[in-house]
Amino acid sequence: MSIDVGLSLLVALILLFVGRKTSLVLVLSSVALIPSTHILLVGPLNFFPVRIIILGALLRLFIKGEYHQIRFNRIDWLIVAFVTISGLAFIIKRGDMGAFINRLGFTYNALGTYFFFRINLRDYEETRHILGVFPIIMGVLASGMIIEFSTHFNPFIYLGASNSPEIMRDGVVRCFATFGHPILVGTFGAVFLPFMGVLLSKREYRVKGVLGILASLVVVYFSHSSGPLLTLIVVIMGIFLWGYRAHMRAFRWFILFFLVALQLAMKPPIWYIIGKMGEMMGGTGWFRSELIDAFLRHFGEWWLVGTVRTVHWLGIPIYPGSQQVDITNQFIRVAVDGGLFPLFLFVWLLVECFALIGRRGREVEPATLEGAVFFWILGVALAGHISAFFSVSYFDKISVFWYFLLA
Repeated sequence: MSIDVGLSLLVALILLFVGRKTSLVLVLSSVALIPSTHILLVGPLNFFPVRIIILGALLRLFIKGEYHQIRFNRIDWLIVAFVTISGLAFIIKRGDMGAFINRLGFTYNALGTYFFFRINLRDYEETRHILGVFPIIMGVLASGMIIEFSTHFNPFIYLGASNSPEIMRDGVVRCFATFGHPILVGTFGAVFLPFMGVLLSKREYRVKGVLGILASLVVVYFSHSSGPLLTLIVVIMGIFLWGYRAHMRAFRWFILFFLVALQLAMKPPIWYIIGKMGEMMGGTGWFRSELIDAFLRHFGEWWLVGTVRTVHWLGIPIYPGSQQVDITNQFIRVAVDGGLFPLFLFVWLLVECFALIGRRGREVEPATLEGAVFFWILGVALAGHISAFFSVSYFDKISVFWYFLLA
């Protein structure tokens, strides 16, 4: 048995005996720090370490009877509808047992993770306490990535991380720590930087908050990926817009008019700005722009229930012999897997999340500025994830932290 599978089984066992708050901290820290490289085979089912940890978390909910403590809201229903409909479309398009097992795993990951956090996260003060674990997580990841960069050896191999060849860009090592790719660990560092601002708002958490910010910056830097860097810029801008929160309607209109004006000034479509930014930051922004363009040109192939073949879009298979191009965009991934309706539900979910965050922030601000800051930070983190969606389609364990935010 591999080390990462063994550690995840141990965590799953411990989860059955700990309290609710401890279970949240244990799930978040173990998912972040235990690699998800190897699998435990149970018949036709593949249990990666993340799935084993989720299983322990869900068993705890049922054993403690805590699953009764939830009333469905619109976001809950949207997530269930999105996962169900996209799964059915995927199975219908492919029509084999492999597709059914694939979507069974996707549903288990998505709904299991989301509802574990949804049931256990109760209020703002408790959530801030739980967020105190992230500076520690970031510190461990940052330390490992510094070692990985300096020695070309990933120390998380001792926890079961893949001993794969180095990923280089322009002669520089791109570190991936316990994650499956440098973009994913860099994105993790970028989208959780705003939460360190929540810690800064209270004196006893300020040292943790400062250390967490520094560690997040280190994680983004040593991933050497342009996508996380762009996400970092977005979240920093979002944090500084706090002082202008009363004028966000005008700001949104400004962004819309700016994009229209930019499109009028550009010869290629507006999404080629991603390629221009990639040229400035390094990376493959040109590929992401071409992917969006090809996706729109082949609308007729994917709109109903997705498509099983995309390699002809750009002529660059994700690996030799594959029928798929590398889908480095979460929105396109959703559409390719399920078609237009799941994409609509996914966008609706994002809009509903922003609307809910805005309402809650306005409700609590007259009573507590700290609460208003918390909800603003949630919005900033959500914007960070959306920015990341244009450079990577989520896989590996980054999805756990996406559902943590939604919950």
